[in-house]
Amino acid sequence: MNNKHLGLFFVFLENIGHMKFIYILIIFGLLSSCSSLESESSIIKKIDRIPCGLPIEKVKSIKLGQLLISIPLKKEAEMPVLFIFGGMYYANPEFMQKNTPQELFEEAVIVFAPCRVEGGKGYLVYKTQLVKQLKKQGIIIRDIAVCGFSAGGPDALEAEGADIKLIGLIDAVPEVNKKRLHYPKIINVFNKQNWWDNEFYGEKENYKHFAEFAKWTKKEGGIVEENEVKHELFPKYFLWRYRHLLI
Repeated sequence: MNNKHLGLFFVFLENIGHMKFIYILIIFGLLSSCSSLESESSIIKKIDRIPCGLPIEKVKSIKLGQLLISIPLKKEAEMPVLFIFGGMYYANPEFMQKNTPQELFEEAVIVFAPCRVEGGKGYLVYKTQLVKQLKKQGIIIRDIAVCGFSAGGPDALEAEGADIKLIGLIDAVPEVNKKRLHYPKIINVFNKQNWWDNEFYGEKENYKHFAEFAKWTKKEGGIVEENEVKHELFPKYFLWRYRHLLI
């Protein structure tokens, strides 16, 4: 960079302000990370061979009310947390745990929770319970990524706090929490064809909800990926593909 370019760069900083520049760097970093991710086709070819489920020899497993919590045995005083909200019917916390790559269990505290539609109590209630439990274990939270699968998407969008680094929407119902004024980084991945027969979001509505959902995500500075992954494979696919951004 020559002196002329350097001068223009500092003028740019003065014009946009320090915080806006930091935000731009964050989004640029997210985009750069996403550009180097493993491809959809590569993951689908090997999806049955991705090691998933609780590695019982490497974690401590805790059942706390409605929550399933795993803590690495090689824990540190400060650790990342990954919250994962399940969906309806089969997509309960047990299902989500079985479809989470083992690699994640070894690197973070993971919390599996039911969505509100299935009787869940919401992110803030669960976070309060988690903080108390982790205090007993001598762990403080470094940062939090919150993901929601299917009907659990709105639960993920309820999450707020300075410690949240990312929100992941896993083939989630296309509903926006309009009460929020600002979100952290969002990764919104969906296959609208999985919803073709849904009376609210499907083909009868020409998938307009998903078009609006994608537009809103991009407006918030988030990443949108539309693919052809089957709904029941989405948790494993998403958590594997974006694992290095989640923790």
